[in-house]
Amino acid sequence: MYSNQKTLSLQLLNHKKVGLLGGSFNPAHIGHLTISKYALTELGLDYVIWLVTPQNPLKPPYEQGMEERADYASKVANHPNIIISTIEQDIKSPCTYYTLTYLHKNFPETEFTWLMGVDCLATFHLWENFDEFIDLVNIAIFDRKGCSDYITSTPAGRLLQKESLKNGKFRVVFCKNELTDISSTEIRQGTK
Repeated sequence: MYSNQKTLSLQLLNHKKVGLLGGSFNPAHIGHLTISKYALTELGLDYVIWLVTPQNPLKPPYEQGMEERADYASKVANHPNIIISTIEQDIKSPCTYYTLTYLHKNFPETEFTWLMGVDCLATFHLWENFDEFIDLVNIAIFDRKGCSDYITSTPAGRLLQKESLKNGKFRVVFCKNELTDISSTEIRQGTK
């Protein structure tokens, strides 16, 4: 299902458990789909929203526009419980934290979970207000070959590891299933 901010409705998301997978989706691939399907079944989520970002400030400019990347992501996802969204452009979000704050405010009855690969922990501490994500969303971190040590060797990994133990309730979970060994960069370079 492809959606923009205008069609993300309270009726659809209200009182639901929703995963958020942010990224450039440059291009979307089976790894994104694997995380999403796992989250739907194993974390008991009702929906997963792929938040296609206009531009990641930590990456070089994208060759394909956001609409083109979102359209392709919709073809890859092809699942009734995965929503492809351009909400970050629609709300002119300068960063992921702003997007999460917007969703938290506008969908107060929805339980959101941020989905990310463990490899993202290498730069997660550079994200604006990364340490405040847990005030707005749960976080599910998925293992990836060669990156498991990021949980203990990165500033963000160490912080989130501490948070996973707070109050005995789900705020941060480390998913032991290993992600498909593929990346958008490898696809663009023709090495996968």
